[in-house]
Amino acid sequence: MTVAEAPATTDEIVDIQRVARSLNLNVATIARMSKRGDFPPSLPIRVHKKLFLRSAVETWWHTVLGGQNGQPFPWAPADTRDDE
Repeated sequence: MTVAEAPATTDEIVDIQRVARSLNLNVATIARMSKRGDFPPSLPIRVHKKLFLRSAVETWWHTVLGGQNGQPFPWAPADTRDDE
């Protein structure tokens, strides 16, 4: 089994919990949408944690939802707890 390499980018990586809080959606809903192809795919970096590129979520926001009339993506504050 090979280990996936992190994408070569300076883009911020955000966890599914922050994305869910930002969109006011359930974590399971986002996971299902991602699996169906209706949301950006999660990164294959960790097995038990869904991570997304911030830019992919923002692109999805503007493309699929129209960016709510040009407004920036409403990111929820990052969770400062260390859940590792």
